[in-house]
Amino acid sequence: MQALAAASKIPSKTKLRDLTQLEFDALLSSIEKLCGFNQVGNEEFYLLPKIAANIGCADEEDLYLVGKDITLTQDEAIKWIVSHRLDAVIVRHSSGTHLRSRPRYHMQTLNLTWEQHCEAAGGLDILARVVGEKSSDQCVWGLINGIRNAREEAIESSNLISKKVENERVVLLRNDQVLWGVKEASVALLLKMGIDTPIVKNAVLFLRYLLSLSENKENSPVVLFAHNQGATITEHAIALLSKQERQKVRIFTFGGWSFIAPDAAHSDSHNYAIALDLIPRVGSYNSQYFAIRRYEGLKEGLSDDEIIRRLVFGDAIQELDCLDPYVHERYAQERCKFYRSEFEKISNVTVVDSGSM
Repeated sequence: MQALAAASKIPSKTKLRDLTQLEFDALLSSIEKLCGFNQVGNEEFYLLPKIAANIGCADEEDLYLVGKDITLTQDEAIKWIVSHRLDAVIVRHSSGTHLRSRPRYHMQTLNLTWEQHCEAAGGLDILARVVGEKSSDQCVWGLINGIRNAREEAIESSNLISKKVENERVVLLRNDQVLWGVKEASVALLLKMGIDTPIVKNAVLFLRYLLSLSENKENSPVVLFAHNQGATITEHAIALLSKQERQKVRIFTFGGWSFIAPDAAHSDSHNYAIALDLIPRVGSYNSQYFAIRRYEGLKEGLSDDEIIRRLVFGDAIQELDCLDPYVHERYAQERCKFYRSEFEKISNVTVVDSGSM
């Protein structure tokens, strides 16, 4: 303490709140020198979120508002602080543990009823539904249903998943049919045009909620099933997550309007489609075309290289009108390279016979 006071030329009994900005900067500089800090120019800087308000709810545990739209319990906030995800101070006192904002950042105190908080923040039941019973050691199961699924049909799909995993809890994103599916069809087309619709924002919140459940259960696996239009919603949503978040989500699509790319999420992620299903053929034409050609070849017992050579031979018959062997050889080399690249993109796509899914 005396060394720090001497280095910064600030009396040791001075309180932090009484420091001027220049004195505070001098104090930080002195701490860096005494600790041997040496800036080499390649440090990474992350602006951590701060606690905006302490929400005191009658008859409920206090919550902390982080940023604009995230609420955490005290235990959750402490985990964020110690893992360097939240800029705040943990104060341990005889009266208990308290959280404080950093100096010069003011935390508001809000006193609300639990109903007022839910109305302002939006409860989980607005965003998602839950079926099944929570198990202590279960995976975090999630589902995003497809187009033309009414509430009852979506819940039925969730119950089917729950029964397959011994009635464990499954969380379902609300994506109910509206106007006989006309709205969902419009959304699907807009998503294919690269336009994020409101359901994508909900899906991002939904995925982060699943990830928060995983963190609370010592990083249990997060497994998301996406059907039909739900695959395209998922495709857009994971693009808005951080790389670290995406790599924690195992995604399995079924009859998807989109396919999840091999490196877009956890390496276990996979896409399944029925050979005669029109949805993947229309929504992901190229990927489904190559997947079906590969599926047909594998049924004949061919290897990937043999399937590619067959495709190249067919292309050469249609495209080339030259008899020069050198031209044919160069053409075959380039087409083989093209097909290998396309096959890599569908390395996590499996086509099955009708009725197998």
